[in-house]
Amino acid sequence: MKKNIYLSQVNYKTGSGVYSGYWVPYSIACLWAYVQQFDWVKECFNLKEIFFKRDPIEKVLKKLENPSLFAFSCYIWNWEYNKKLAKAVKAKFPECIIIFGGPQVSSKPKETEFFKKHPYVDIISFGEGEKNFLSVLDSILKGENLKQIYSFDRLSEEDLLYPSPYTLGLFDDIINQHPDFHWHAVLETNRGCPFKCSFCDWGSLTYSKIKKFWINRIVEDLEWCGKNKITYLSIADANFGCFKDRDMEITEELLKVQGKYGFPETVDATWYKNLSKDVVNIVKKFIENGLNRGMSLSLQSMNFDTLEAIERSNMKLNKFSEILDLCNEQQIPSYTELIIGLPLETKETWIKGVCNLLEAGQHNSIETWLVQMLENSQLNSERDKYELDTVTVNSYFTAYPDDIKEQAELVRGTKDMPFEDLLDSWMFSWIISNFHIYGWTQIYSIYLNKTQNISYEHFYTNLKQSILKDKGIVGDEYYKVRKYLKMYLTTGNLDNINAYSLNWESQITFNKNFEDTYNFIRSFMKRFKISEDLTNAQEKFITRYNIKESSVTTQSNIFEVCYKNEPIQNGNRTYHLQTKENYTTEDQYYKQYYYKRRSGVGKYRILNF
Repeated sequence: MKKNIYLSQVNYKTGSGVYSGYWVPYSIACLWAYVQQFDWVKECFNLKEIFFKRDPIEKVLKKLENPSLFAFSCYIWNWEYNKKLAKAVKAKFPECIIIFGGPQVSSKPKETEFFKKHPYVDIISFGEGEKNFLSVLDSILKGENLKQIYSFDRLSEEDLLYPSPYTLGLFDDIINQHPDFHWHAVLETNRGCPFKCSFCDWGSLTYSKIKKFWINRIVEDLEWCGKNKITYLSIADANFGCFKDRDMEITEELLKVQGKYGFPETVDATWYKNLSKDVVNIVKKFIENGLNRGMSLSLQSMNFDTLEAIERSNMKLNKFSEILDLCNEQQIPSYTELIIGLPLETKETWIKGVCNLLEAGQHNSIETWLVQMLENSQLNSERDKYELDTVTVNSYFTAYPDDIKEQAELVRGTKDMPFEDLLDSWMFSWIISNFHIYGWTQIYSIYLNKTQNISYEHFYTNLKQSILKDKGIVGDEYYKVRKYLKMYLTTGNLDNINAYSLNWESQITFNKNFEDTYNFIRSFMKRFKISEDLTNAQEKFITRYNIKESSVTTQSNIFEVCYKNEPIQNGNRTYHLQTKENYTTEDQYYKQYYYKRRSGVGKYRILNF
């Protein structure tokens, strides 16, 4: 009789409304896709089911039929669920072998007393799991004593020639049983990361030469995604675009599939960290065909000492402004991610760094994230060195929490940026995001910077002082958000409020109260020498619900001065404006502020730029 195997890679439902969906459990399915190549595996073992969503524990237990082995893919968004389910499975089926793998499993099991804390786990798997899983099955079949820890060297490119879980049909039952679900999928074109950033567990787990998947497999996976109406596809490479010719070929194949089936609707990627025009060309292909929200230009910090401390100093910052200019000229959306609370960052370096990012030309999207302590990151072992003050928080990963709360450990202070300084720094980013990035003061600040040499730091520190004194909607929103943030980073809880999107939800408030918000801006701008022409261009630049197209006539080339670095040229010209994202309902319009934030929503696209 064949032994029954169950696999689990559960996740939350993501998004909301038309943006909602579930992830197919690709990573855990790769284990079976690899081992099923061997005839003895198919003769002796039977894959019964792959679990992909957070069903109640009792519902899962009722589905199990004499399980011999249950393997779990573990990460921050399913760790607590996996532990509870594994414990229940072991209690009901004590002979069932429980395997934990994935980035959340400690690489130091002795020091962390892993098996003492989790006695229901029999085996942990380190690194890539395919060969580990095969070795476990081999030991079971031979009746050998199982090891507690399995770990192999990284897979070779020859090892990666195994069939894809997509084309093997491992997800067909899942999709057919849930016809009303929107689906998200992962595409691997290679594995490995040549960078070793200390805050990340990607490099620590796969740091080495990049290994490529067979191009035919990638093309077949894309075809599967199109046929199965995958709405959102994430290219899981750490540095897509680093192989410029190959990755452009993959992009062309992706566009063929999208043109043929209309799916995937959106494709996201982690772009090559050493920026180049070749990467921009690939991103442009994505955007021109409506597939991508924007190009990620992630720096994490603008402070050189911090970049050295997190081993990110190899990123080529000198190319950053050049790439941004190229993106701005071609109206290619780009976004930059910063992480607050990293080593050696201070409130002063943070504020200066954010403003330097604007000086470099990033006006489309800046996202600020708190440092998250990941189990196997280098930073996790440097807590004492940098005096990291952390808090464990709930409801950080989803707007759809269930009875099993997943937790995240966030940095709320360091020896160089104490708690109150971190709050102030985060709120400065809130100002930049809500007023510059969403457009309320963007034309003003860029134009003044280019024509009157007024620095962004001067402009936005003055705006902050006005907000602190404001008794209206802007001041109220500022103090409300700061209060919520402080509460969350003190208690770890924020009832009925999604802390994950706290930064962006203010924008909905401002847009719904457009006149009150803009009256505050008008009052603030009285301190500067500006023309009615500039004021008119700025006010028309901000999107409003149900106004999808507009125009503005100016007496000079204001937009070219701002975004193409052209000198001022007098003479009337009319600019035609259009929303960057389509919507059909008011609810969709406001949800775009979060779900489409990287594409530059909030500001009109200039059609005759």
